[in-house]
Amino acid sequence: MMSDDPLDYEDIRRRVEKRVKKRAEFILHLAIYVTVNLILWIGALIVLPDLLFIPLLSTLIWGVALVWHGVDTYLQTGALDAMRDREMRREIEWARRHQGLGDTEENEYEKPKHERAVRLSSDGELIPDEDEDKPLKQSRQG
Repeated sequence: MMSDDPLDYEDIRRRVEKRVKKRAEFILHLAIYVTVNLILWIGALIVLPDLLFIPLLSTLIWGVALVWHGVDTYLQTGALDAMRDREMRREIEWARRHQGLGDTEENEYEKPKHERAVRLSSDGELIPDEDEDKPLKQSRQG
């Protein structure tokens, strides 16, 4: 049975999978960096304390590469995710309206509804504030 939904969910899924994979690659890179550098530092301190420049070079040079990888991952998956998701929702909403499909969810760009005011009663319970419905002059008088 063919879906009436004209959106390409497979393409959306591929983009999400790409972002998740990029994050997982960075986490793996970070884990390997910490493990290898920990082993190098412990080994250098125990076996060859005169050669501490080797783990130092490794930590610094690899650390710069790790920071670069982290910034790249953040920009492609973190900082831009919220903007990309917001634009994706807007584009989906526009496409649905343009194709006459209407909204499938409540309009998320709509102004939030005013919640009914409550006040604390003398016995410590929250009760609806009846003064909220009265005109301003009446509520100030009474």
